[in-house]
Amino acid sequence: MRAHLGRMTVHLDAAAWRKTWGERYLLFLSVGGPREAVRAVLSGAALGKEILLEGEEGLVRVKPSYGRSRTMTARVKGGYHGIWTLEDLGEKFYIARGENEEQEVLWASRALGLPIPIPWWPNIREALLLPSLGVVALRKPTREEWEKLVEEMTGKSPG
Repeated sequence: MRAHLGRMTVHLDAAAWRKTWGERYLLFLSVGGPREAVRAVLSGAALGKEILLEGEEGLVRVKPSYGRSRTMTARVKGGYHGIWTLEDLGEKFYIARGENEEQEVLWASRALGLPIPIPWWPNIREALLLPSLGVVALRKPTREEWEKLVEEMTGKSPG
C-alpha cells in the first residue's frame, strides 16, 4: 500500500476516513519512508491537501478532515515513520490495529455513556464501521442507534 501527495510517495501503513456528502475525509494516516517524503505527506495532510491512497482495492482520494490535527514522526530502521491524526472534531472515533470485540464494545459504551452488552455488539457494529486500510475504525454510536438496538434486542422501548 502506498500514499501519494503530488510526486511524493510513501509506504501506507494505515488510514481511516469517513464519507460525508460524497467526499472522503481523512481521520488517521500512518506512513513510512524517507524523511523528506514522510514529512511532505504529513505536512500536506496538516495543510488540508488531498492525498491519494493506494491499497489492495484500488485508489482512494481523501481530504484531511477539518479541525485541529497532530503529526508525529520517529526515526525507524530504514527511514522514518509518521502519523497524522485528527485531534479535535467534536466526535469520537476508535482506531485499532485489529478487531477486538471486547475493546470495541467497551469503547463504544464509554463513548456513548450507555451500556452495550457484548452479545448485542454484532447487531450495531456494522453500522459504526468506517472505511479504512490496515486498521479497524469505528464511529461513536448515536443515542438513537442505541435505543433502536435495545428495542430490537429486548422488544421494549428504553426509558
